[in-house]
Amino acid sequence: MEAKTAGSGVAYASAQIPEALFTATSDCRVPASMTSGQSLRSYSRVNIVGRGGLADKPVTTCGHSLIRTAYHEAGHALLAHLHGFRIMWVTIIPDVRTLGRVRSMDWELGYVAANQPERLIWAVIANLSVKLAGPLAELVLDPGPNRRDGNDYNAAREIMRYARLSAHDEEAIIERCEATVLRGLRVHWSAVRALVAALLEDGRIEGLHAHEIFTAG
Repeated sequence: MEAKTAGSGVAYASAQIPEALFTATSDCRVPASMTSGQSLRSYSRVNIVGRGGLADKPVTTCGHSLIRTAYHEAGHALLAHLHGFRIMWVTIIPDVRTLGRVRSMDWELGYVAANQPERLIWAVIANLSVKLAGPLAELVLDPGPNRRDGNDYNAAREIMRYARLSAHDEEAIIERCEATVLRGLRVHWSAVRALVAALLEDGRIEGLHAHEIFTAG
């Protein structure tokens, strides 16, 4: 099922990737073999994802825009939680670059590619799911056409480069990730709403509290 390519790494066709790899649950996190004999930290890096805002435009911090930002960041945070990433903090307090941010530990794909290439596609899909969860949470909140644009989709396509797939297969995997992320968001929507309520109340939530909210939800 695996097609070797030049250099490190394993290339796949989208149809060859088992559906189980797209499914994130809080009970199915890091494959045991991925951390056998060494620290999980070796495979992780600090990742910050946020809802983009332009520095030369006024940032709306009230009403519908703030609510959408809260759902966007809560979506990122939920998928980070489901994939077993440690959330450090979530905020909807804007700065000159973004309207909100989630800081978490995700997979350092270059390190995974060099050290456990057979696990690369797993790590790619996990990182990809977290990236897509922000805009998809907005889509659940306010259904409409998915334009697949913006910072998160650009970052998602950068992630896909590590898997070294054809353009057709990249889009197929993004579609499969979208479907499973949307299912996860809908199943855990009450937990997303609970984090949104906390964000609207406090502006910034520490990672431990976010994990507690999701566990309780």
